[in-house]
Amino acid sequence: MKAIMVNADYKSMSIAARILSSRKQKKLTQDKLAMLIGVSKSACGQWEHGLTSPSVENLSRLAIVLEVQFEWLATGRGERDFPPELPSPKISI
Repeated sequence: MKAIMVNADYKSMSIAARILSSRKQKKLTQDKLAMLIGVSKSACGQWEHGLTSPSVENLSRLAIVLEVQFEWLATGRGERDFPPELPSPKISI
């Protein structure tokens, strides 16, 4: 059985771990995520392994596709998810 992280656990994660966990929570493969944000699969893998960091533009795209708040994804600060009364931003592809 997999443990489910509570929001407090997300705050101590590295950016690599935040990207990886958010991608898995959305049930996306690296290939699909890469296609949705317009980068290579290897770029996604490098981000998830902490070898490189995404640009601000790619972080913005990641936040939209993964439906998480930009500040949390970029820094680990703030809330991961959007408040229930605010719709998640959508990206058209």
